[in-house]
Amino acid sequence: MLVSALAALLVVPFLAKADPTPLEPSSSSVFNEGGNCTILWTPDATGVWKTMNIELMTGSNLNQIHLRTVATVDGTDSTNHSFSYPCLSVTPNGPIYFYKFSSPDSPNILFTTRFTIADAQSNTVAPTQSETAAGGGLVLWGVGALEDPSQGDQPPVVGTSGASSATSAPASSNTSRSSTRTGTSTATSTSATSSPNGAGQVLPMGTVALGAFGALMGSLFL
Repeated sequence: MLVSALAALLVVPFLAKADPTPLEPSSSSVFNEGGNCTILWTPDATGVWKTMNIELMTGSNLNQIHLRTVATVDGTDSTNHSFSYPCLSVTPNGPIYFYKFSSPDSPNILFTTRFTIADAQSNTVAPTQSETAAGGGLVLWGVGALEDPSQGDQPPVVGTSGASSATSAPASSNTSRSSTRTGTSTATSTSATSSPNGAGQVLPMGTVALGAFGALMGSLFL
């Protein structure tokens, strides 16, 4: 039992590096409607995330709301791990938005922390809701929407195959233009109209690794 647990423990770091890791935006990131919204991540080294969908989301950790798929990129490309697109007009403006990363070829789902989308004049409002995170921290959130509902779309398909699904919840905190990086952007900009901070950036795979580490360490003493 001890030997098998130790052997599994050695595998955890490699499993933790299998998927991309969202890096930006962070809880301190603020983007204005009509300006550039930028997303950064570390690439997938396994070749699984050839198709990586990035969705703009809002809502609570338990009731996440898809607003729009803003990009579909190759998540395995080590030379291309950022994406910029014209920030959509949303309501209300505040730190209640986050990105969801998924692939039709992987059951794992990854998130950025919550970040702020301000109006064109940098105005924002505070989140109106809060909940307690799994770790005991306070998560501030709210429900946002696109100013132009016609810009919304259906969420992409998420893979269901694989031995396990690693899911991490997000933390609190005019003419279509092409992306500054290779990829397909489905977002278009519109004229801007007047729309928690959390404990810090979420690194989903680190969270998964920590959970597996804790479970394995517990098994050492069984």
